[in-house]
Amino acid sequence: MDLATVMKRLRVEAGKVPLSAATHLDKSRQVIVRLEDGRPTSLSRPQIESLLDFYGATTEVRAAVLGLWSEIKKEDRERGNPRGFWTEYTDQIWPQFRGSGMGRLPGQSDLGALTW
Repeated sequence: MDLATVMKRLRVEAGKVPLSAATHLDKSRQVIVRLEDGRPTSLSRPQIESLLDFYGATTEVRAAVLGLWSEIKKEDRERGNPRGFWTEYTDQIWPQFRGSGMGRLPGQSDLGALTW
């Protein structure tokens, strides 16, 4: 049993489409497609738990899926990939964007520092 197959089966059995699952998580449809294809995603454990709730997974299925999720994350850490593939490329990001608070709300940003 692999995580991708189980997640897709749960979604289909729940009568959901990838877009509705993605919307539930406030993510793009592609994130769900990547998950169901067995490719890396940016999803966290709480988001997987939320999907399981959305799909109406039983307690047994939920435990099995979360066990698989933990195994995958453990393997990632053992391979030296603790936070995601992008961490090895952080030196490629312009210094202005590193730690710049790009994720802040517009009212919180310092727009006066920008020159157009």
